[in-house]
Amino acid sequence: MKRKALTVNRLALGNLKMRKKQYTILVIGILLAMIFSSSLIFLISCMQSSTEEITRRKMGNCYGIFYDCEDVLDPTGDLEKEYISEYGYAHIVGYAYTDEEKQSKGTTLAWLDEEAISLYYACFEDGRWPQAEGEIAVESDALLRLGIDAQVGDKISLSVLTPNGDEFTQGAEERSYTLVGILCDKRANLESSYDGKNCIQDLPSAFVYSGEEVKVGGREILLMYYNVYEDKLERNIEKTAEDYNGETVIYTTTAFYEYFYKKYSDYTSNHIYNFAEISYNQSQLDAYNDTILVAVLAAVMTAASCIGIVNAFTTNLEERKKQIGLLRAVGTTRRQVINIFGREAFLISIICAPLSIAISYFGVKSFAYLMGDSFVFLPNIWVLIASAAVSVVCVMLAALLPLVR
Repeated sequence: MKRKALTVNRLALGNLKMRKKQYTILVIGILLAMIFSSSLIFLISCMQSSTEEITRRKMGNCYGIFYDCEDVLDPTGDLEKEYISEYGYAHIVGYAYTDEEKQSKGTTLAWLDEEAISLYYACFEDGRWPQAEGEIAVESDALLRLGIDAQVGDKISLSVLTPNGDEFTQGAEERSYTLVGILCDKRANLESSYDGKNCIQDLPSAFVYSGEEVKVGGREILLMYYNVYEDKLERNIEKTAEDYNGETVIYTTTAFYEYFYKKYSDYTSNHIYNFAEISYNQSQLDAYNDTILVAVLAAVMTAASCIGIVNAFTTNLEERKKQIGLLRAVGTTRRQVINIFGREAFLISIICAPLSIAISYFGVKSFAYLMGDSFVFLPNIWVLIASAAVSVVCVMLAALLPLVR
């Protein structure tokens, strides 16, 4: 009869089978430590994805915009293609207002192509995107500016000026639209971030069905939403300039910034002011404090669970001094003893890992759901791997402390 080789894993598994009751408290401690430590990783991931999502909802999903870009910025050109990774156009077909005396409170009216819709990153408070002629979707702040108190499905009347390439002609046309969507604000958020930027004030915040034509005699104005390749945004170009005191200062800039301003230095200053960066203005997450509080609580509970593991493992080792003595008497080295008992903790953590990750995953997902639209939980495979690795490492460190001592 062939005998099975005696290995560290077999010794560890044998010890676990022989002392099931003794390991109950240790298993509970390990399970709790893994749940709280993996929850901490999921919460950090939730905070990051929520920040990115709220930024996109408030600012859009593009790096920059260029107002009145026709015949100025060509993203299909050989040089521009090295910088611009994706782009889309807003076709401005009018300027809408409701009160002649408050014309400046109006908004540009546009339709977006498919690429621009993605870069604009529409988020609806109610309703949907226009799907037929005569339908309109408006940002909530624009409705307030226009003095319109309407719900989805209501008819609204607007006075619309006709664009003529780079400006709007006098003499408004009265138009009636069905309000089919109320969008979350973008123009209002961008205006508060970019004081004095003309192009931000001309951003469309009312959108009609794609393909709506400009009144005869007019010509639409193009506004480009676009993104830039990451390597062109690295601040690695040194420049010198004079500050307010006349002293020379050195600052860094990006390859795209240098290209853009060199290209338009020969144009009128209006083209310079028609450009603005968007995506790098990070919005604040309203419920950040609540998330940090929960994350701190998870960290404290993880530490408490690890202390429980240390105590349980210490008690377990005290009860097994005779076994350790016998192993040492037959020639087992100190390192081998640590390996045998450490393997027990490792096997328990591996067995507990799927359950602990599942509990922490659904726990954080429920937390994000209860916090409302301000939180988005979008874990990926790397987050799952990281949470499993951190929880196992946490358990092993807690178990090794009494074992090494």
